[in-house]
Amino acid sequence: MVKLNALRVDPEKVEGGVWIDYVDGSRLKVARLGNNAFQSLIRKLTKPYRKEQQAGGIPDKVLEDMTRKAVAKCVLLDWEGVEGEDGEPLKYDPKLVYEGFKDGSLADLFSAVQNAAAEAENYRAAEREESAKN
Repeated sequence: MVKLNALRVDPEKVEGGVWIDYVDGSRLKVARLGNNAFQSLIRKLTKPYRKEQQAGGIPDKVLEDMTRKAVAKCVLLDWEGVEGEDGEPLKYDPKLVYEGFKDGSLADLFSAVQNAAAEAENYRAAEREESAKN
């Protein structure tokens, strides 16, 4: 049996993100998929497509693009250890990341962010972490 507290998630982690290790020492700050900001942006992006929704659905390509935008802006929140082409540290920019998601050049990053954001264990409440240490 599992205790209820072991199933709880930390709302601050869900919304504010957690740091996860990525490639070559880089780290990503990832909020939970479906967090409040993500849901709000998806609602905003789908609003112009109400007629399509009622008539059978928004085209898949449009939905995929909306998801890319929402992940770049509301799920991947920051990064560390990422350099630009000039070798200088690159500040996280959702627009730049969205373009990479869109053109496929950052497809692996998109998959990694989605996987981390969907992993419930990343967002468990602190009590669970404390009990694991003891």
